[in-house]
Amino acid sequence: MPGAPRKDTLIHREEWLDRHVTDPCNRLLASLNDDMQSMFSTWPSADPPPFPDPVALSEAIRQLRDFALSLRCSLEKDVEEKINHTNELKFAIVYELVETLRDHFPDIKITRGNYDKDLRKQIGVVPEFVRRAFYEITGLRERHDKSLQLVVQQVRKEELRS
Repeated sequence: MPGAPRKDTLIHREEWLDRHVTDPCNRLLASLNDDMQSMFSTWPSADPPPFPDPVALSEAIRQLRDFALSLRCSLEKDVEEKINHTNELKFAIVYELVETLRDHFPDIKITRGNYDKDLRKQIGVVPEFVRRAFYEITGLRERHDKSLQLVVQQVRKEELRS
């Protein structure tokens, strides 16, 4: 799904931001200080390549660093509150799969299926489609009983509104 994070944990994403964005940005900003400009000297070259405007470059790097710091703070808060983006992503995928099923097969009633005690899972057209399609997308085999229940509730609310 466009814009969705991979299956990385929130803590892993925090650490990645530090190592790959925030820390390198801080090093670059220190390198662009006025007292470091002599390090970029091309002397005695007669035809040096043009050097980017250090003020504009520093501003762009600051914007990237500030975005990464803001995102990191948001991720820290989510970790403290025990918010699990993985479940949100699963819900979003299941929701989109159900919407795809509704778009292409409008006659199929969207239900979470019936619980089979022997198989210990929901069975039916919709749950089976969701499980198979989710596996094709993510490579993960999951039951999706809770996600599907929430999606069916959401779909029914939307149907009542229209």
